[in-house]
Amino acid sequence: MTRKHRLKQLSESGYICGGITFFLLFILLLLLRNPAIAVEQVKSGLTLCSQVIIPSLFPFLVLSELFLLCGIDRYAARILRWPMEKLFKLPGSAGSALLLGGLCGYPVGARIGAALYDDGKIDGDTFSFLLMFCNTASPAFLIGTVGTVLWGDRRVGIALCLIQFLSSVLIGIWLARSRPMPAPSVLRQRKAEIGLSAFPQAFVRGANGMLSVCAYVIFFSAVIGTLDALPWRGEVATAVKTFLFGFFEISSGMNAAASLPDPHLGFVLSALFMGWSGLSVHGQIATVTANRGVFYHRYFGAKLLQAGLCSGMAAIFCLCFPDFIPAPSTAAYLPTAMLPPNAAAISVSGLFAAWAVGCWQKIEEKKIGKIT
Repeated sequence: MTRKHRLKQLSESGYICGGITFFLLFILLLLLRNPAIAVEQVKSGLTLCSQVIIPSLFPFLVLSELFLLCGIDRYAARILRWPMEKLFKLPGSAGSALLLGGLCGYPVGARIGAALYDDGKIDGDTFSFLLMFCNTASPAFLIGTVGTVLWGDRRVGIALCLIQFLSSVLIGIWLARSRPMPAPSVLRQRKAEIGLSAFPQAFVRGANGMLSVCAYVIFFSAVIGTLDALPWRGEVATAVKTFLFGFFEISSGMNAAASLPDPHLGFVLSALFMGWSGLSVHGQIATVTANRGVFYHRYFGAKLLQAGLCSGMAAIFCLCFPDFIPAPSTAAYLPTAMLPPNAAAISVSGLFAAWAVGCWQKIEEKKIGKIT
């Protein structure tokens, strides 16, 4: 590395640190300006975690850990090998991160990618690339919470799901154009766990992941609460406030977008927040990927790209189907609002069935090995 290049890197690092410092000072001033509101919002964040986030996310975190411990990624590698190699130039084992990340939502896709990296099945560069499009909002959140609870019409959530899926696939295919197929790399082989020994590990890892998610949600609840206490006036100010909410935390941004007087603007902003996912989710991903060779600026840039693509597709959708988006819903995103039980039950049942199939396959493989 030349001296000029090193000075350039130090200069860029200084700008980044300066921006982060300014941002943290801004948050500190907000919290000091409204300490009572910050305390109340922390309580609201705790209620949100206990009533919504933990019931809807913790089962998925535990099941995703069970998948990994039981070697379900090897089962997915055989089924998804062709599409993963042809479309995204990724090994078939990465299909488990894409599949479960799309079903379970943040941060399951990143967690599975981290496990693949820890097992030596993918390197840091491949993990960085996979992370760009495997970490998305769950259909249960988009259809159940955003569509049914916020907009009062589950079709809005279905439309957002389709936009998110299409944007993720397009980004993955587009970024894979100039990417060479990575050579197979197996540094460490994880021994598949069959039986009761897998459950304690899965619950401990799921609980640790859940604690990290709740910590980010509680912190950003306090930040958003103090932002909401500022004197916002006028429609432009309301739109700016909505944008800031979605920038920090996706559920608060979705709630504010669904309350805007213009339903088309609210739908476009909802798609924008869905693609960006919020700083709260970014922090969760940074925690999962720490010390694993991930180039985080690539993930940051990919989420910006997906936010622009999702909002653009939503705007085109509004132009083509102007009467599809309903009027602003009177339903509010309250901490006590629960996901529809049918959606959650179906998702958990499907994931448990997939885990059972994986365990059965591993048992059959052991039998065949003994016979051989």
